[in-house]
Amino acid sequence: MLPFADAGLLANHSDSVLLVIRAGMADYDTIEKAIDSLPAGRILGVVLNGAENIRDTGYYDYYYNYSDREKRRQRVRDKAIDRIRRSFIGRIMRL
Repeated sequence: MLPFADAGLLANHSDSVLLVIRAGMADYDTIEKAIDSLPAGRILGVVLNGAENIRDTGYYDYYYNYSDREKRRQRVRDKAIDRIRRSFIGRIMRL
């Protein structure tokens, strides 16, 4: 959404927005800015395209999942989920 000004303009004239993110193409700051720039309560959902299936790598994976990066991922996810819950669809579905 951020590289295309038209997406932001269209979001202001739509009932809801589906945020599509390509895995590995946007950092968390960019995703967070995109979520913040959307009209409140209009996020219908989030789609992650191109994600790889990652197998468990044992202890390293366990340690990595509790790093600061994971906390940041969780914060971005929580923000997106909160926006979805406050949206029209979220109220209808009682999320």
